[in-house]
Formats: sequence, structure tokens, C-alpha cells
Amino acid sequence: MRRIAWGLTLAVTALFALPAAQAGDEPAHAAQGVDGAVFERLRSHLDGGAMPSVRSVLVMRSDELRFEWYRNGLDRDSLHQINSATKSVVSMLVGVAIQRGTLAGLDQKLAGLLPEASAPGVDPRVKGITVRHLLTMSSGFAWDERARDACRGARSGDCARFDDGGDPIAFALQRPLAHAPGQVFNYDSPSVDLLAVALARASGSSLLEFAQQTLGRELGITRLRWQTDARGNHLGGRGIEATARDLVKLGHLALRRGAWQGRQLVPAHYMDAATSRQTAGGWPWPPWVGYGFLWWVMPERAEPKAPGSYAANGFGGQYIWVVPERDAVVVITADPFAPGDTSPLLRDFIMPALGRR
Repeated sequence: MRRIAWGLTLAVTALFALPAAQAGDEPAHAAQGVDGAVFERLRSHLDGGAMPSVRSVLVMRSDELRFEWYRNGLDRDSLHQINSATKSVVSMLVGVAIQRGTLAGLDQKLAGLLPEASAPGVDPRVKGITVRHLLTMSSGFAWDERARDACRGARSGDCARFDDGGDPIAFALQRPLAHAPGQVFNYDSPSVDLLAVALARASGSSLLEFAQQTLGRELGITRLRWQTDARGNHLGGRGIEATARDLVKLGHLALRRGAWQGRQLVPAHYMDAATSRQTAGGWPWPPWVGYGFLWWVMPERAEPKAPGSYAANGFGGQYIWVVPERDAVVVITADPFAPGDTSPLLRDFIMPALGRR
């Protein structure tokens, strides 16, 4: 049974610390260079029952909230599970940790952070896995995320191979290696869980507490839940539940290269690397989409899917999509338990509404 940890920042700022998003404000439209008519068609499209799995859609451009929609029964205070989009938040926390000296750098070895990496039964090559390898999904572990996802909730002989025996860290470390670290991209959530535990231990606090003390307090994120494993470790591969407006704040931080209201919370050079192609990428995205440091990176010629953009993405169609060319952040949340593709909303409505910068 997984547990849920609640978090509150120690200082409460404005509900949304950007000009057009104070409590009670409505999103701005045409005067700021967006096509309000397209946004109204999007609102009618969603209100009419299209894409029923979608829970919320928010669009920010030039520091102002331009569109905000919630499914009936939900509002700006509702929490949304973002599944694997959590990984991109972990990436930003790694950048914070490197800036603060909590982590030594991208090439710090996992064995120096997790002594379990040197335990009997662990492939000796695991000692050579670095923070960079974990961030780029190139740790080398033999892992089939698709098969593991298909087995969730199922109990069969084949699915037994994904049973961690109540010790997810030992399980993740004792998997065989299919490749030398740093050679091949393979989508691997347990490796990000290892990174999350390593970061928490290096900080001397839980991952949630580290997030509160750094990004949460500065961004005014006042409500957050983060799932833990059976041993109380916050997950890295998934687990965050947050309001849609708080997700926009995280996207805005990425858009501004780690800066927030005049303060550099995440190093700009780290965010540049995190949101640039580091590996070729692969499943679950098309082969032309690259991968940065736990961010999906679109090629420049990717219209209509936002050229030069990058995205945090989770199962079910959860997105924090950052579009520098339009100075925009798009947040889409959806049913976290049902497969679905919500990206047509970006292609068919949001990008046309944003026009050109």
C-alpha cells in the first residue's frame, strides 16, 4: 500500500503570483495578442463533452493567464495527479541541489549517494551510473516499462517479476544491466525513483521537504501531495498531486530558465541543458522527439506540435508544455488512470489561439 504525504509551504504568498491570475480574476484575451475566439471554441468544445477525460486546461502567455477551464465539479483548488510529469519536477530539484552543493554535479556516482549500489547481488557496473545517466534515462538497466504498466493491478506468473518484495530500492538496483551506463535510452521509472531517494538522502530531508524549502516556498505553492513507496520514500517517477495553477507556476519557472520574480531558483545553464536534446529518446514518444534531463524535447520543425518546445508528460495525457517561441505555458490534466492523448487540444486550438509572439 502506498502512502500519501501532504505538504504546505511555510510562507503563503498570493494565490498566483503573476499579474492576471489573482483570486477572482478572469483570463485575459485579445488585448494581449491571443485569439479569444479560438479559446471560446475550445471552451465550447470541452463544455460540450469532447475529450471527457480532460480535467483542466490552462494557458499562460507573457506572464498572464489567458485561458482557464475545469471540468464540472472541479476548480482552481482541485488537486490533479500528474503521473510521470513528476519526473520533470524532480529534474528541476536536481538543478537546485547542484546549485546549493547538495549534489556534487551531474557526474556524481550513484554509489556515493546510495550505499546499496555496492551491495552483493548488484551488477558492479551499477557503481558507474551517474546522476546524468539517471536524468537521461540511460542508466542501462534491463527494464520494460510497458510490461510493468500492463501488470499493475494484475497478479500472474509473468507479473511476479515486477514484485519489489517491499524493498523498491533494492529491487531497482538489483535489476540486470542490458547496456553499459550512458549508452542507450530506455524509459525507466524505477531509475528516477533511485534518483529521488539519492537526492532526499543528500539533502538530509524528505524529497517533499526539500521541494517545500526550495521551489515550493518561492513559488507560493501552498498545497501539494506526493506519493511514497512502501518504505516512505517519495517516488521520483510519478506521485505529485497539485493544483493546475501550481503546475503553471512550475512551467513558468522552466520557461524563464529557472528564474522566478528576479531570483534564480534553478541555474539557467542547467535548465538550458535539461530542456535540450541529450539523448535520442524513444517510447512512449515518437522517434523524432528527443529527451533532455527528464523533459521531452520537440525538434524545431515540429509544427503543429509547438516547435522548439519541451514538455513534462504523464500517463493519461497530463502535460506541462512550455513553448518559448510563443512565450507560453500550457497545462492539461486528465483522468490519471485512463489512457488518453490530450495533445490534439494543443494542435487544434491552443497553438492557433496563441498565434505568433
